Amino acid sequence: MQHSNLISDGLQLMLIGMSMVFIFLSVLVILTSLMQKILVTDSSNTNVVASNNQINQDEIAAVSAAVHQYRQNNSRD
Repeated sequence: MQHSNLISDGLQLMLIGMSMVFIFLSVLVILTSLMQKILVTDSSNTNVVASNNQINQDEIAAVSAAVHQYRQNNSRD
């Protein structure tokens, strides 16, 4: 008799716990989607970089030199 009572209590506790997690996650998804709709007013106002803004050779050389110097100074040898 004692074992069936423990199994019954365990199953009941499992169902309650799983239900609470499911309810919590459902509420979290609903609130997150509501916050997205409230906070993101207009997605078409984002700044888009024009495709004609290309990096010139001087900028590439400067970045390459900086990376090379960083790697020389911070090598783990």
